[in-house]
Amino acid sequence: MPVMLDLLVDLPRALALHCLSLVPLDSRLRARGVSRAWRHLLADESLWAALDFSPASGIAARVSVKLIAAAVRLARGHVRSLSLLDCDRIAFVELHAIVAAHGGALTELRLGRRASGCHAADMHWEQAATLMRCAPQLRLFEASVHCPPSQAAAMLRGEPPFGTALRVRELRVCGTMQDGMRDEAVARAFATDLASHVALQRLSLSRITLSSQGAVTALADAAVSLRLNSLQLWECKLQPVALRSLARLLTQGALEELTVSSSCFPLIGGPDLRAFCVALHASKLRSLHLYGSGLCDRPQAAAAVVEALSAHATLSICSLVMCLSCAPDEQRPVGAALGAMLAADAPALTALNVSYNFLEQDDGLVPLFAGLALNTHLRTLQCGHNRAMDERFARQHILPAVQTNRSLREFAMHSDAFSPAVQQAQDLVAARSAAC
Repeated sequence: MPVMLDLLVDLPRALALHCLSLVPLDSRLRARGVSRAWRHLLADESLWAALDFSPASGIAARVSVKLIAAAVRLARGHVRSLSLLDCDRIAFVELHAIVAAHGGALTELRLGRRASGCHAADMHWEQAATLMRCAPQLRLFEASVHCPPSQAAAMLRGEPPFGTALRVRELRVCGTMQDGMRDEAVARAFATDLASHVALQRLSLSRITLSSQGAVTALADAAVSLRLNSLQLWECKLQPVALRSLARLLTQGALEELTVSSSCFPLIGGPDLRAFCVALHASKLRSLHLYGSGLCDRPQAAAAVVEALSAHATLSICSLVMCLSCAPDEQRPVGAALGAMLAADAPALTALNVSYNFLEQDDGLVPLFAGLALNTHLRTLQCGHNRAMDERFARQHILPAVQTNRSLREFAMHSDAFSPAVQQAQDLVAARSAAC
């Protein structure tokens, strides 16, 4: 019978431990069952002092509390570093129990999102403070945190109960129209605190008043300085004077994702519209979401924004929701711009959402689906809740365009009346998706 050699055991112990430290945690745990010699090597606490469960570590198993606890136990109270970046299945109660039981030696804790597509839960500011109290030796704590305006400044400054160890990777500040940053000086002070928090990558402001040019300029300066890659502004009372600062942010910053929701205030318009559109076209955005934004009943401004997005070099996901609604006799420039955007067949553009724009058949939807027939890269098209269409229109324009287009894998179109032709088009796209 041939003799099986165990090269790992024959290596010097330090070298064998180094080799094992390069193995992902789930494989390292399974390797304890290979042999007694391997189990003895893998009992070394140094292999479990730094625990990285993020997808970037190469771990293949589903990250669960059981998996984390198994690795933590082997460290015997000597876990110094714990990374759960992009892990979206760990509840705070479970995380709190782990940190409370083993946080005595913990000096680094990484939570939240690194990848933009991850759905790891945000942490409330009180939860962040609780974890920091459980791990008094923390020197680095990265997390995605949401908080009210009253706590945002204290968090960014490292004031109690947070401390300087907290590095917020993603910050969501949620206020109300009454208690938000109504005063320009307050907004400027927040922007100053923001600029000093170098770990920040994604910022979301909800119902925080940014109606003055000075407030938006200060925010844009901070975003450029930090090189934020994601900015979301939800109902912040933005006015057309903000376009100049947003244009500078698009050209000088590092934004890849921009979301603006402004259902009650007209943002896009005025003398800075052209500069904004030029910056929009030249930007490095990968994801753009506009909701409302004051484009309704401004067909020329709406068309200018859509034209700026046509043949965009990097834009992959685009949502223009409730912002292209114009009077039926004024939709021609908007519809033509949408059709030209799809006909340009930009390789980067894979998803387009133009729902709730109440597009008319002839001036809005005809050019849209004519452009779709010429497109070879779009994979998702959502255009629900537009104006009523008849079956003849759906059979003459929608179904042929979907049949001609071979790239679509998701198609959603809702109307008040059921349309067999639209249903047939949706079934066709669903079949293509299932075949892949």
